[in-house]
Amino acid sequence: MKKMSLIILLVLGMAFTALAYQNEPDNFRGMKWGSPRPSSVHPMVGGDPKSASSITICHRHTDKLSVGEATLTAIVYVYYKNKLNGVVLYFEGITNFVSLKSTLSQAYGKPYQSNEYIEDYKWLNQDGLCIVIKYSEITGKGDITYMYMPISNKQTQDRDEASLEGKKDL
Repeated sequence: MKKMSLIILLVLGMAFTALAYQNEPDNFRGMKWGSPRPSSVHPMVGGDPKSASSITICHRHTDKLSVGEATLTAIVYVYYKNKLNGVVLYFEGITNFVSLKSTLSQAYGKPYQSNEYIEDYKWLNQDGLCIVIKYSEITGKGDITYMYMPISNKQTQDRDEASLEGKKDL
């Protein structure tokens, strides 16, 4: 029975390793995932840093709004409890989408596409960084979301704990 359990653990370990993609970045434009907010990043929307649900949305005035040949409309940084949790790059137009998807594929390998009819591609790592690019032909707008899973999982855990505390108020 011990051997069977060990085999199952090894197979699961290999399966989760297979979810990781090549060349996973440990930072975005020099800012490491999980690092505190530097003074060069200015809050746009924020909350109380001591709150369990504290999310601060920020931007940098000095950001280059392009990636290769693609033009971006905005870049926002998402901090949870003052730790870099995510980055969202916004863009418009099919030409920018095609260019950005190609750049991401060159950098991180072939993406996972959950639905062949929706322009939604993912590079997944449950223990590290997840990257998603989405584009809507209807609106002509899209975004690339970088999400650092260790902090996102902590945020979910904190929200669940706060919900349990809230049950006392019912």
